[in-house]
Amino acid sequence: MSLHDKALLIDLTLTSVTTNRIDQAVTADVLYQHSANKDAGRWISRLWPKAALEGIVSHDGATGRAHREMTLPWLDNSKRILPTAKFDDYMAHMRTRRPERAALVKSFIDNYQFWLGEAAAMRQALFKSAEYPDAHTAAARFSFKVEAEPIPHRDDFRIRLSAGDLTEMQGVLDDRLAAAERIARNDLVARIVEPLVRIVDRLSDPDAKFQDSLIGNIRTIADSIPALNVTDDPAIEDIRLRILTGLATLDPDSLRESRSDRSRAATEANAILASFAPWMEPISQATAA
Repeated sequence: MSLHDKALLIDLTLTSVTTNRIDQAVTADVLYQHSANKDAGRWISRLWPKAALEGIVSHDGATGRAHREMTLPWLDNSKRILPTAKFDDYMAHMRTRRPERAALVKSFIDNYQFWLGEAAAMRQALFKSAEYPDAHTAAARFSFKVEAEPIPHRDDFRIRLSAGDLTEMQGVLDDRLAAAERIARNDLVARIVEPLVRIVDRLSDPDAKFQDSLIGNIRTIADSIPALNVTDDPAIEDIRLRILTGLATLDPDSLRESRSDRSRAATEANAILASFAPWMEPISQATAA
């Protein structure tokens, strides 16, 4: 089964009112007072008190994290790969998040004049009313959009091209799809490696304290692998089975009480980590990029 059959592309867009702005006048004044070059810095002015948009910002952060947890990266743009096995869960989650955000936005807009007054009090001489839209315009700047589309396929080229040009364009798309699959696989590998490293780190020290989530997190990752393994990589599936049998069923309390159990778990986690060796360099390079 190909990537096109197991996943689609999803794009989440959350927009808001402008929260910060470069203040050219203050920047020029500071640079002049300190005889500094124009490249020395710039003054970023916060337009709103933190409390004004705090609820919306926090909600957007949680929505973005959930979006990333349920998806995999797609090349180098904002679209991400959503496994079809997770589509219903994803959409149900977003249908819950949307009205929650709408309520937060409504509260902000309903109290817009109050927050304008708070912004003026906060900024004092820096406050410029022209930098703030009216309430109606401000409300229109908030959006919550989820857009889905199929993953491109080489057979999508139906325009009239010479055989040579068509083959070349299909080859370019094939290369991009192969790159996208590598990026998605490496992202999944990184998600598995992170809790394994924590297990090795904590359990290798017989006196180190840890929370139950040390084992719970690796169990959660293992449960998510079947849907996120969109390339049907058998090596990743083998690793998932090793995690389920060797780590996911461990009892945190037993690990705290038994040094031998603790040592065996650390050894098993380290052995599973070693099986990721073929992927480690590409992951490091992708992270560095």
